[in-house]
Amino acid sequence: MTGRALGLVAAPVALLLAGTAVPWLAGVAVVVAAGLALACLADHRLAPAAAAYRIAREHAPRLSIGVPNPVDLVVGSRSPRATRVLVRDEAAPGLMPQPPLFRARVPAHGAVRCRYWLVPTRRGRYPLGRVVVRATGPLGLWTRQVARPLAGELRVYPDLTPVRADLERRRRGEPIVPGARRGLRAGQGLEFRGVREQADGDDLRLVNWRATARMGRLMVTEHQLERAQTVWVLLDCGRAMQGGVDGLQKLDHACNAALLFAHVALRGGDRLGVFAFADRPGALLMPGAGPAQLRRTLELLFELRARPVESDAAGALAHWRRLQGRRALAVCFTDLVDEAGATRLDTALAGVRPRHLVLVATQQDPVLGRAAWAPPRSEAALYRRAAALAALAERDRGLALLRRRGILTLDSAAPALAPSVVSRYLELKALGRL
Repeated sequence: MTGRALGLVAAPVALLLAGTAVPWLAGVAVVVAAGLALACLADHRLAPAAAAYRIAREHAPRLSIGVPNPVDLVVGSRSPRATRVLVRDEAAPGLMPQPPLFRARVPAHGAVRCRYWLVPTRRGRYPLGRVVVRATGPLGLWTRQVARPLAGELRVYPDLTPVRADLERRRRGEPIVPGARRGLRAGQGLEFRGVREQADGDDLRLVNWRATARMGRLMVTEHQLERAQTVWVLLDCGRAMQGGVDGLQKLDHACNAALLFAHVALRGGDRLGVFAFADRPGALLMPGAGPAQLRRTLELLFELRARPVESDAAGALAHWRRLQGRRALAVCFTDLVDEAGATRLDTALAGVRPRHLVLVATQQDPVLGRAAWAPPRSEAALYRRAAALAALAERDRGLALLRRRGILTLDSAAPALAPSVVSRYLELKALGRL
């Protein structure tokens, strides 16, 4: 029943009440009520039935975690009349469509497209159920609801938008890292690329005097980063990575950064492998190259889940060391809470450091940072600030311990983790550290 029908119901009710004083009005009320009921029934029957609808759901095969993803509902009608409808998609629990409900007008023998947005906070598979359409009859008195089974599945992956943005920058000829210079300093680990004319911003140490004398204008030697080197992503999937930062788990932020790092490394010609661990060795992808390896990396990251167990970094790194004999760069995504945790990680890396280059990437906790610097307005707030400052100091001591032992560290805010890892990787490549 619509609001219009409810308003019309007031007429027979008023007549029925008036019938207590004027008896013949009660009969009129019955006639009016019967006529209204027949009109509502006819309106319901005239509204499009289930067979009159064509409904489809359109979305990308891979959705990204933590960002808005569009999903389209296409509602078509074979009815000869335009129809006003309410449309709702029965999304999986945990997915909050925005907007959750659509009011639309489906033209006669036409279709309407309703777009909503999903911001998933967990990677994985999400089942999709029915699409519910409620149509109003031509008289506007009654509605007919149709629930069309439209089974499907949404697959939520790490955030793919930085990878797509990088591909777009490459098409425009822009650098991987905004602001990166075209010429790199010559040094160990850089391969000769060619000779070109000098451009503004080039290092004068790159001037090729023999080519300059031959060409009659300044020429510089151009280098490129070494290719076909081996790099690894090591992912801690223990309980330390279950913590939430900006609405996502730390493991989700690590997977986002690992995906962009993998994309840049593979596009640069390096070979990439992935190794996940918790209390025991987990998912493994041996080093490979090319776009196919990026797809395999994406599928592996899609399946990873943090587990409520204490990670055994020593056992995992010993296992990884047996897999990788030649020197490689390993970016280890983990979390540090205190100096004791850093000591355990340092012990675990003792057998890795002599041969391999390891970068430990951790994420800052914005909640802890805000608590540490918020002005205390009560005694409880003062205690919270003191506790937060102590926790941050303990964490800083742990990172300093790793740096004293010669371990490379990167401590970044979670949203900036991916570009920070890529920048550090390119820096290490340019310096010939690999």
